[in-house]
Amino acid sequence: MRFRNHLPMDVNGSKKIKVAFFEHSLPRAGGAENVLFEIISRIDRSRFEPVLCCLYDLGELGSELQRQGFRTYEHLAHGKFNPRNLIRLRRILQAEATDVLYVSDGFHNVILGRLAAWLARTKHTVLAIHSYDLQHNKAERSSYARSKVLQVSSRLTFPTFSKVIALANSHRDYLVHTKGLEQHRIAVIPNGVQSDRFAKHISVEAARHQFGLPVDHYACGIVAGLRKVKAHDLYLEAAAEVLTQKPDTVFVIAGQGPERERLQQLARDLGIAQSVFFLGHVGDVSELLAALNVCVLCSHSEAFPLSLLEAMAAGLPVIATDVGSVGDLVADGVNGFLIPSGDSNRLASAILEMIDSPQLAKQFGEAGRKLAQQRYGVDRMIQLTEELLVGLVSSSSGGSP
Repeated sequence: MRFRNHLPMDVNGSKKIKVAFFEHSLPRAGGAENVLFEIISRIDRSRFEPVLCCLYDLGELGSELQRQGFRTYEHLAHGKFNPRNLIRLRRILQAEATDVLYVSDGFHNVILGRLAAWLARTKHTVLAIHSYDLQHNKAERSSYARSKVLQVSSRLTFPTFSKVIALANSHRDYLVHTKGLEQHRIAVIPNGVQSDRFAKHISVEAARHQFGLPVDHYACGIVAGLRKVKAHDLYLEAAAEVLTQKPDTVFVIAGQGPERERLQQLARDLGIAQSVFFLGHVGDVSELLAALNVCVLCSHSEAFPLSLLEAMAAGLPVIATDVGSVGDLVADGVNGFLIPSGDSNRLASAILEMIDSPQLAKQFGEAGRKLAQQRYGVDRMIQLTEELLVGLVSSSSGGSP
């Protein structure tokens, strides 16, 4: 492991702001990981010097940052509770003369990062929260003891960060009421996408041939990791209902995860396996979205899902469960449909309405694209992040180590 102690300067001779981004890993599949990749790769290098620190391997996105010339550290953790993990991170923060530690939520990330910052006397700390708690979800409910540990640890540690990033106003309000956070410590920075990337650069026919989908069928898709919280079983149950009325419909599932075998068996049990396409990990989601007619996200819990934002940027109508801050992104009857969590019948009827009302679906898609372009561009996300970091470092009261 190589350490550097000198402080980089910008072109005007001023000290650059050194930001250490701390994460488990940066695989390509996760929405939060993609957001962090965009922040690191697009941040103004004349004013900031980002460093990526991963507890485990860099992942595909972390490796891409390394190829682009960003400084990276990986394999910092050797067992979850090894005290040397803390020592390694503290040494990096000190050797890099870190101004700000930026931590993404996750129990190990938060605890280890905050303690390391305290030991290294890194004055400014930022916690970016990309989720809501899952304790109320039967699908992902932890043991009672684990749930209590998570609740207590978050209420103790979250308020010690200089700033906490929420993804929407409703997300901010949730954090105030459940985590004991003072509102002035929370900055609202929504996820952002590069809208031009999701403009159709490939025809529907070409996109469907690429993914092995029938050209003449209506295509419904979901882009989400195959985990219980994403409720793919609800999607498949709705698919079975839709197919009784619209047999020329296909249901696409893009993503990978531990639920794949169970979901494939469920599709067989429902008798719809021939109409369901499990694509696994998709490298370029924009090409898949070009093949779809509608995008669904029926999770039990979400914060501000990047997959929905990407679908909207691609001009697709969306159907989503009204959970978390999804309602800040999807206006029911304006750019898509909001449905109750766990209601497969309502999901099926919403899909059928999309199929039967192509003009309405087109209006939804146009409204979604306009919203993504005007309010949720990636440049705006980067600008707000940079303003937050500059404000912390320039303030004499940016938070205690």
